[in-house]
Parts: sequence; C-alpha cells; structure tokens
Amino acid sequence: MAGALARVVQATKSHIGVVGPLVSINNGSVRFQQTQSTKTKFGPLSDSDRVFTNLYGRHDWRLKGALSRGDWYMTKEILLKGTDWIVNELKTSGLRGRGGAGFPTGMKWSFMNKPSGGRPKYLVVNADEGEPGTCKDREIMRHDPHKLVEGCLVAGRAIGAQAAYIYIRGEFYNEASNLQVAIAEAYQAGLIGKNACGSGYDFDVFVHRGAGAYICGEETALIESIEGKQGKPRLKPPFPADVGLFGCPTTVNNVETIAVSPTICRRGGSWFASFGRPRNSGTKLFNISGHVNTPCTVEEEMSIPLKELIERHAGGVTGGWDNLLAIIPGGSSTPLIPKDVCSTVLMDFDGLVAAQTSLGTAAIIVMDKSTDIVKAIARLIMFYKHESCGQCTPCREGVSWMNKIMYRFVDGNASPKEIDMLWELSKQIEEEEMSIPLKELIERHAGGVTGGWDNLLAIIPGGSSTPLIPKDVCSTVLMDFDGLVAAQTSLGTAAIIVMDKSTDIVKAIARLIMFYKHESCGQCTPCREGVSWMNKIMYRFVDGNASPKEIDMLWELSKQIEGHTICALGDGAAWPVQGLIRHFRPELERRMQEYAAANGPSKAERLY
Repeated sequence: MAGALARVVQATKSHIGVVGPLVSINNGSVRFQQTQSTKTKFGPLSDSDRVFTNLYGRHDWRLKGALSRGDWYMTKEILLKGTDWIVNELKTSGLRGRGGAGFPTGMKWSFMNKPSGGRPKYLVVNADEGEPGTCKDREIMRHDPHKLVEGCLVAGRAIGAQAAYIYIRGEFYNEASNLQVAIAEAYQAGLIGKNACGSGYDFDVFVHRGAGAYICGEETALIESIEGKQGKPRLKPPFPADVGLFGCPTTVNNVETIAVSPTICRRGGSWFASFGRPRNSGTKLFNISGHVNTPCTVEEEMSIPLKELIERHAGGVTGGWDNLLAIIPGGSSTPLIPKDVCSTVLMDFDGLVAAQTSLGTAAIIVMDKSTDIVKAIARLIMFYKHESCGQCTPCREGVSWMNKIMYRFVDGNASPKEIDMLWELSKQIEEEEMSIPLKELIERHAGGVTGGWDNLLAIIPGGSSTPLIPKDVCSTVLMDFDGLVAAQTSLGTAAIIVMDKSTDIVKAIARLIMFYKHESCGQCTPCREGVSWMNKIMYRFVDGNASPKEIDMLWELSKQIEGHTICALGDGAAWPVQGLIRHFRPELERRMQEYAAANGPSKAERLY
C-alpha cells in the first residue's frame, strides 16, 4: 500500500520504466523481451466481442438469464480438458491480472501445479474493491455474478483447488446478496459442489464479508482476515502459492481476472490475444469518473487511446478537452498525468508505464481546470493515512508526515525546499517497507558510515533497548522482525544507531544503562534493584576495574531482570547488556587486563 501511495506524490517528478512480454521468472523477478506489433488501431470494441454482456443490469442476472447469455456453456468440457489445457489457454491469451499488478495469469496459475504434500489448495478471489475511483468489480458482482462463480470453478480446476473463497468488501451488501443467490443457484443446478457440472470434480464456493479495511485488499492481509486475524500483510516469502490460506497453497486473483477466464476458454486464448498490443492483450473494464459529462463503467479493447475512451464513452471532459487539467488513469494510487500526455497515451500497461504512471485498476479520474490539484492529492494522502495498518514504520510514520506537509502545501504555508523533502520522503516510503538490507538502508539514505563501511564497529538496529549487532552481522541482516530476531536482536522502533570504530562501545552501553536506571519507576524489584546494580558494574567495566567473573554475573543479572517485570523497561535495560557481552566480551576482558597491569588486581578481583 505504501508503495502505491508514494507513487501518487511522485507524479510531479520523473521516473522511467520499461516492460515487455513475459518470458521467464528469475529470482522472483519477471523478465520480458520486445516483440513487434502490426496492429495500430485499437477500439472501439464490438458488442459481439464483449465478455460482460450485462454490465448495466438491463437483463436478468440470475441463472436463467446467465444461461441465455452463454454462461455455463460447455463448462463440463472445459473442466474435462484438464489443468494443463486451461493454463495453456490462459498463457496464450496473454491475460494479465486486472487488479493492478498485471502479473501474467497463466503463469501465476502454473505455480500451483507442484506437489502440495497432501495439503488442500485454495482459490481466493479479491473482491475487496476499496481503491477510490474503482467500481468495476462491483458491477460484475451486482449484474453478472454467474460469470464470477463459473470463473471460480474454471480457475479452481486449473490450479487443483478444492474451494474458492470470495472476499467481498463489507460495504457491498447488495452485491454480496446477489453473489450468494448466484452461488445457491449454481449448487442447486449441480454446477458447483459435488461432481461439479458432471465432471467428477468437487468444488465449493464460499463468500466472506470484509469489514471495511482498505489494507485487506493486499493479498496476504486478505488471507489473514479470512482466517479471523487482524488484516495485516504478511512478510514474503513464503508466498501464498506455498503457504497461503490456512497454511495451504493458495492463488489470489482479482474478480475481473477470474470472471473472464471461462470466456477465454470457450472462445480460445488466441481470440482474446487479438485485442490490444502485444503484452497488453484482451478487453478491459474501465471506470471513468470526475469531470466528464457521462461517468460510466465500460468494457473496451486494451490499448485504446485515453482521449478516445473518454470522448466515446463518457461524453468528453466537461467544458471540452481544452478544459482538461490532469487525469489519474488507474485509480487513486497511480500518478496523475497532465493534459499533453493524456492526449496521446494508450490505455494499457506499457503505454502508461512509458508515461511514468500505471494502469492500476483502470479507474480513470478526470480533473478539469476548476480542480485544486494540490488539494485533490492532499485528500488522497489523507485517505491512505487513515487506511494504513501501521505495521511498517516507513508507511505509518511517512504517510502521516506526507499528510501534514501536503496540507501545508494546500495553503502555500511551506518552504520550496519541502517539495524536494516530500519527494525524498515518498521514495523512502515506496522503497523501504519491510525487509530492506540494513547496509543498503544506511548507504542509500544516510550517506553510509563515516569513514566507510570498513570503519563500522556495531549498530543498535531498533532503538536503545535492542541488543547491538557487530559489523559482520550488519552486512547481511534484513530490517524486519524475523531477520533481526534471527540475529539475536529486535526491530524495536527501527531507530538505527550506528557506531564507528571511534566509539567506546563499553561506555556507550553503560550510558544507556544509566538512562534506564534513571527512568525506572521502582515498582518492580528486579528492575529497581537489578538495573541499579547493572549500572554500577557497567561503569566499573568502562575503566576495567572489575573481575572477569563479573561478566558472567552481569549476564545472569540481566537474565533475572528480563521477563520478570510488569512492563518492558526491565527488558529494555537488560538487552543492551546482553548484546555487549555476546559480541564484545573480549573487549571487556582486555580492559580488565590493562587495568590490572597498570594498577594491580582490582578490588573485585581480590574479592574473588
């Protein structure tokens, strides 16, 4: 979510991107190659080529009406052709995800064909349509629900799933009702359930109502919500195809993506691929709203020019094309484009990436010259601030700051320097969500360690209460919960304290212990007495005026404080000491040896 939000702010800056047709996956990245297209005219789409023939609800949406429009036709034959045939047809079609990411659907489904170790497989349909300006999936569920139910069956067969869970936005009450009726009709007609369509394949479909959280549109947050947990995104890997719903292999697809799959299988992947440019094939639902004469949702050919799409189906911009200021082409999370770009851009993945924006959900928001463009973007940022789940620090803190800065921009009560500051802030949110390498984070945004990485001594990665880690660990550790726990420390508040070789590491930790001694409320004996004793011992360690045996005593003291207090202050005091002993014990022993050589045995050494 944060990455999408940052792109809204970056609309006034430049970034270049190029994509092409998918040929392979390498280390999680999609690689493309260029192909040539001979087709130069795209759209309008003829009625005979429309997938969604009841988009405006002019006909019966129930099973009888769906059958009359060709839904559920030859579905049994499609299922009997098997997994490989369905997946290959989807690959031939060139269908890319219609929810915003644009990942090739056939390839995504093929990831589910590996052995699952006896675990069931699931299809999850993302119907949590919460993106401002986007309402295409709502029309499908309201007026063409059987297309989605049939699509679930076909997609489920392709990935070997036993059931589909349709996660629908909580506010979509009527849509959920229509969808539930369509599912009941399909069960009663034997189209789903036991021996679906007489194919010998068992498949169930369930509807799960959301509760209004935008973040649940993220696939792993959606899965968490279905499982009854708080809707917060999971760290990846593992990916849902390996560990998804209920810990089982899962594919998550958008409503439109699933709903078009039966028609592709019936009419052939080559038919679907004949629309649009290479790498951008098929038909697409577009929402057009804002300053147009007739706002609408329409199915059109991919790669149709944006200007033609608006003038043909939405009656043009209010006041004429010359009154246009800017357009958000793919929903609120995509960067806006100005009028001169809108005049020539094609509505597909590649065309909009070349224009430094994105197709997203294809929700087109038109703004004429009466729009306060700064206020409009500020309002979007307020939406994302409200919807942030707060799990990732860059999003939680960064979006809040962007919101404050943007509303100063609305009034002009800001410095020109803050424009660049806002840009940099948006880049840090976009790039630095969870799991960035610690070394990369420091070198990219903090200019690196003073004197270079080789001059690094240690880093406290999550605020003063987290154990330090030495240079060799810092070089590879990832800045997320699991990565830092594996390194015997913690993400904490993600407040990174860098210490180079000029640091007196023992004195630095002693100073932290003094802070915790000062701040202890004194209620819990382990904290009140233990931290006081740790403070005394640590300051003897600074001078070396201590016995080596006290190192183990200090460790044991910290362990007795840790976990034995009402609040976490005791833990926060114990962990810095543990990190010091774990990684810098030789430094403590060296100081004691030097002190003994210069002054004779310490009093503590004589006592022991």
